[in-house]
Amino acid sequence: MDSDSWRIVVRCKLCCEGGLVSSPQKKTSRPKTAVLALLVTIVTTFLFTTGKRHAGLFVLTTVLSGAFLNTLLKLAFARVRPDLVAPLTPVSTLSFLSGHAAISAVCYLTLGLMLTQTQASRSVRIHLIMTAAILALLVGVSRIYLGVHFPSDVLAGWCFGTSWALICQMLMSYFQRTERIEQPSN
Repeated sequence: MDSDSWRIVVRCKLCCEGGLVSSPQKKTSRPKTAVLALLVTIVTTFLFTTGKRHAGLFVLTTVLSGAFLNTLLKLAFARVRPDLVAPLTPVSTLSFLSGHAAISAVCYLTLGLMLTQTQASRSVRIHLIMTAAILALLVGVSRIYLGVHFPSDVLAGWCFGTSWALICQMLMSYFQRTERIEQPSN
């Protein structure tokens, strides 16, 4: 992609998502972003209040950096939306990889896996992982149902989000073994 194309993509992204113009997509994406931000805040403050300050900072950093990396990937691929069917909801941003599928996987799976690293109970860990996986799955399927993504866009978003969450879990395990992050508790 040449530099003029990059400028157009970045300008469109800033206009549609940065608040320079009002669009239907902007109105529908705000609550979703607010919900994820609230969820990350709740988990982070929970970890802080239970004495797991380093775990809280790690969770916050991994989710935010995953979201940032997703934006960079979406801009790098710059794939247009499918036009095979009329979408059930208007969108004006790029298609590949599905930002909703990727961010939901990054957020839910990373939070689920990070929280499992702070819990000693096996049943609690299984519950956290299953809940996170189901939430990420539902978000991705909804994007295909709405006609705003190709299935490959959603699959790529899930792959990215899952990979990011697993990498972060491995890092957190390493930091716990080296005592840089607090150990699990009951």
